[in-house]
Amino acid sequence: MSSSVTNRPFDLALLDTEGIRKRKRKRLLLWSLPLCVAVAVAMLWIGAVLISSALGSDAYTRKDYTMSAQYYGQVRWLNVFERYRMEYNYGTAQLGAGKFEDAHTALNNALGLDVPKDQECQVRVNLVLAIAAEADTKVAAEKYDDAILLYDQAKAVIDGRDCGLTSSSTSSPSDQAKQADKQLQDMREKVSDKQNSAKQQRNGDKPSNADKGTAKDSSTPSEAQLSDLHKKQEST
Repeated sequence: MSSSVTNRPFDLALLDTEGIRKRKRKRLLLWSLPLCVAVAVAMLWIGAVLISSALGSDAYTRKDYTMSAQYYGQVRWLNVFERYRMEYNYGTAQLGAGKFEDAHTALNNALGLDVPKDQECQVRVNLVLAIAAEADTKVAAEKYDDAILLYDQAKAVIDGRDCGLTSSSTSSPSDQAKQADKQLQDMREKVSDKQNSAKQQRNGDKPSNADKGTAKDSSTPSEAQLSDLHKKQEST
């Protein structure tokens, strides 16, 4: 006995179209949620970096270096694309605030990151200022061995410069790079004089007349120097 199947048209009224639409919307929402969250986080991250950097720059201009360092410190680790710039800004602000050890650490970190060649020397200038000022405080505390080692570090930073001035560089050095290179050359002589003075004081000898002048000349940047550093900071 055979049976036949009768083809009947499908009754669209039986189809749960509303339920299908809801399920599709739910799946779409679940798939897009991670993207929406990622975009929101990225916008907050970019906003935090821009706002804190602007506030840090404004505080530096007002010579409120401690507040400037706080603003830069808040986003110090957030700018993954220009890490050297954040460390440089933070370290320069700490230098102005007289926190020489913190400035030394931050600027040394900046130098170890991907600094453009034509801006490398400016980072080195600020780093040498921080190290030399830190060494001066050691001399004042009669910790001569510590000071001598720090002066050695400062000279090593100077001697390791490139600044885009070598023949292997692919582009011509900027005027700022040339100026920073010249500044580093001048700083090396001063650092050497300070180190010689520290050695003489450690050995119980009186510094020579030439060394006396440089020994009294603190490496702490003046207000004019700090203002100049800020201009160069903004251009990096």
